[in-house]
Amino acid sequence: MNRPWRARSRTLSSLAVLRHRGYAIFVSGNFLSLTGTWMQRMALAWLIWEMTESTFWLGLLSAADLLPATIFTLLGGAAADRVDRSRLIIACYTLAAGVAATFAILQGAGLLLPVPLLALTFAQGSVQSLGHPARLAILQGLVPPEEAANAVSIGSTTVNLARLFGPALGGILIFHLDVVWVFLVCAALQASVVFSLLAVRTPHVPRSRSSSSIFSEIRDGVVAIFRMSGVRYVLFYLLASGALLRCMTEIIPAFAARSFEITSVGLSILASTMAIGAVLGALTAASGPDTSLLVRRIMANWMAAALVVCVFAFATAPWAAIGCMFVLGLCMVRGMILTQTYVQLSVPDSIRGRALSVFSICSRGSPLIGALAVGIAADLIGLTVPVLLSGVIIFIAALAGWLQTKPR
Repeated sequence: MNRPWRARSRTLSSLAVLRHRGYAIFVSGNFLSLTGTWMQRMALAWLIWEMTESTFWLGLLSAADLLPATIFTLLGGAAADRVDRSRLIIACYTLAAGVAATFAILQGAGLLLPVPLLALTFAQGSVQSLGHPARLAILQGLVPPEEAANAVSIGSTTVNLARLFGPALGGILIFHLDVVWVFLVCAALQASVVFSLLAVRTPHVPRSRSSSSIFSEIRDGVVAIFRMSGVRYVLFYLLASGALLRCMTEIIPAFAARSFEITSVGLSILASTMAIGAVLGALTAASGPDTSLLVRRIMANWMAAALVVCVFAFATAPWAAIGCMFVLGLCMVRGMILTQTYVQLSVPDSIRGRALSVFSICSRGSPLIGALAVGIAADLIGLTVPVLLSGVIIFIAALAGWLQTKPR
């Protein structure tokens, strides 16, 4: 009977971390920047679908956006452990704002065809991947150590609030104005994280000057991370769930076209519905500093998400697709937040940037594998079979992981 009260208490405790001025300013700027990112992702997916009406091209767009995570995020993680994290973030997201402005210019001139669209998406994904580990790692430096878990939880919540507002705002701009306005607004919002850091006095963390190359530090950091059995375990499941479950979020336009008469409207509804579930999942994922039960909670959320994907394979009615998207967003985000919290609390600050870069690769890079595979299969045999197989595989794997993990 006390569980609902405890859940509310955890949520209120997490929100209390916003009383720290520097943290609150940075999280606000981060939220606006991420809102712009999700607006743009939705707009680009809509443009590609309008140009090609192909799930394969949607998969290519996903690859162009997420492939840089597998190439540059480790470099960004090593850089976050070597240089000032604030300056690294400012440089990367200034460039990201410039790319968003370029999208607007090319679209306004009628030159934003599929190939240049993919090239610019890759460029923006690259600079964001370089700055992403620093953006995650800086959160804990803005609050006292005992509030680190809450800082991670609220930081993850802003990601999903942006996932809620971004596609909805993007859909409104496309429907009432023009897609060019999405890119212009995105450019302005990308710059907000830069201004937030300029307004915040971030703590100076001494960095040891190493004579080894950055690639040696990447190798040493990755080796140290994967020697931690618990971290290795949860990252494996994050990678697998990204490839077979979270890839569904990259082909939402195909689901929208299957369930709604107007694809752009369905896309906005499904993306926003998933984000509502994600926000609820983020607000209820607070874990506190004790990591002993985190692994079982992670497995339980991957199992639930897998079951929803199995249902989604057959969900063609709008109400069924909306319901699946809501629960899928809730379960996937809880799994991701709990995994990130486990990693953040399990590694020392000296390798936190590299640890979070590995987390980012598993989180952001793995969906491109599944998006391409499911996209190709869906073009050949339809959505139902590849989506169903993805859900079944992850459910069996997560169930095995849950049964093998005993609470302390």
